[in-house]
Order: sequence, then structure tokens, then C-alpha cells
Amino acid sequence: MLRLHKDGRCRGEAIPPGSAKLKVVGFAGAAGDITALADGLGSTALDFTTLGLAIGQWVKVGGSAAGTTFAALISAGTKARAAAYAKITAIAASKLTLDNLPSSWATDTGAGKTIWVFFGDQIKNGITKNSLTIEKGFLAQPVPSYIVNNGMCANTFSIDMTSGDKIKGSVAFTGMGGGIDTVTLDAVPDPVTTGVVMAANANVGRLGVNQVQLGSPNWAKGFTVQINNNLRSRDAVDSDAPVDIADGECTVTGKLTTYFGSMTEVQAFYNGTPRAINSRVTKNGQTLIFQIPRAVYRGGGNPQATAKNTDVMADFDYQASQDAATNAHILLDRFEYVE
Repeated sequence: MLRLHKDGRCRGEAIPPGSAKLKVVGFAGAAGDITALADGLGSTALDFTTLGLAIGQWVKVGGSAAGTTFAALISAGTKARAAAYAKITAIAASKLTLDNLPSSWATDTGAGKTIWVFFGDQIKNGITKNSLTIEKGFLAQPVPSYIVNNGMCANTFSIDMTSGDKIKGSVAFTGMGGGIDTVTLDAVPDPVTTGVVMAANANVGRLGVNQVQLGSPNWAKGFTVQINNNLRSRDAVDSDAPVDIADGECTVTGKLTTYFGSMTEVQAFYNGTPRAINSRVTKNGQTLIFQIPRAVYRGGGNPQATAKNTDVMADFDYQASQDAATNAHILLDRFEYVE
């Protein structure tokens, strides 16, 4: 396990296993150096511009120990401390400007405290084409068969977070041929996955719109994301497999479902007002944050109840457009370790 120490460096355990890796998971200032400002974090000695952070990236403020987090987060309770995430909007040497601040946020000098701040990796839609080879082995056969698919590029991706259900995702690939053989490309198959199931109610810590977590009276009921890279195979008359995969437009769509408690989101639908949508999923000290920085409701917007004695619900079909601050349609932050 990687730990964030007071000098801002990550160190492994005393005797790490052979599969261990060294990874930066955050930073810490000297005692009393990092302060809580009304709109972010301040510092005197620590230079925020040297940490490799980016506009649109998320951070988690505070560790599990009282000396690593601000007093307001401690007094707000365990759940609030675990939800102390915020998004970077500007980076200066002595100030990290944040939005989507937790509701329990308050100014604090951080006197005598070594404040920890966690961050992770971030990916977003771009123009670099990445491909991989996928091999499936059928090891129960007397002589195992191996099916190989070459030049596989992710074409579509979907994620579904619905209240009362498991979080579901799927990926569809477009490839450039393959084959079958009794000789494997990799004599050591991947181990059985050890990941655990994540559920919407238990592990989704936030679904926010325009810097505010959806709550009373418009609680979120469901959220979906669909990415379509619109890839297309290029065929040649003298080849039995595609010779290239051409890029298409990255189209990001989805649906947001809420209880209809006020006119706020329906008014945004009528007016075509862009919405910044984000959803945070946390389990076992790891976090994923899905972010649509500029979404416009293109369909739905017709609140209705399906029968007597049922809630009035509102569905909003959205489509993303490029966000000027991040140059992205969709972003994903992955925190490999948080407290």
C-alpha cells in the first residue's frame, strides 16, 4: 500500500511484494502551510504549479488522521470528510482555485496541521489512437485453442448508474482481423480479477449538476453515459482483413433521471442552458469521477408519473459539446488511493 507522508512523498511498505509499484497519490504541505480559502486552497511555501495538476482535475482534501484535514471537515462528520472532493479551476503558485466544494467547506488557517491532498490520473477524449491485441484462451480443451483479435480500438463505451442496481459498464471494440491457433501469445494468462461489485446507492457518493449535488427536492435517480468514437474500418480489395481504422467524431450522450421537485432542470431544458454533470464512485479506498463538463439537454424534459401513487419523475437526454476550459467532452479521474 502506498502512503502519503509528511514530506509530500509516497513510500511503499517496509517489504513490498514483487508486484508493488511506486506511485504519487497526492501531496502535503509543511505544518500550517496549506490553508482553506473561500474558493480553494492557499499556501506559502508549497508551489502548486510544480505538482503536475491540470484544470478540470479533481482533488480530495484531508486524510483519515485529524492532523491531516481541516477542522470544519472533522466537525461535519465521517461521511462529510469522505466526500471532501473539489475540482480545480485555476492553478497559481500560492493558490489552487476550486469549485464543487463540499457543503461543509469553511476558511481555515490550518494552524499546526499537515494537510493532505489526494489526486489521481485523468483521461479525456482526444486524438491519439490506441489499439491493443486481445487473446482468449480456452484452457479446458485437451489442446487449448487461442483466439486472437488484432488492432482492437475501443469504439463505444457505456456506464449505467441506476438507484438500487449494480453499476454496469460495457465496451465494444473495432478491430483489424485475427485468427485461431494452439500456440498462445502469452504463456502466463491474466489472473482472475479480484475487483468487487459497485452499487449505485452504496458507492455513488455524489451526482452533481452545476457545482451542486442533486438533492432535495430533485434527488438523482439514475445517470448514464454513452461514448461513441464512430470508428470505421477501411477495407482493401487485396486484403481479407481491414487495413486501417479511421477516426470519427467522439459523441458523448446519456440520460439524467431525477425526481421532479422543482422547475430547475426542466427550465434548463427549455432554455438550452449547458449543464456541468459529474458523478463520483468510491469503494475500498479508490475513487472514479465521471465528468461531463458541458452537457445540453436535447430530449426528455417531460415530467410525469407512470401511475397513481407514484412519484413524478423527469428524464433528460443530454449531449456533450467541447468544454473551453478542459478542451474535452468527457473526463475520468481515477484515484488509486484515498483516505
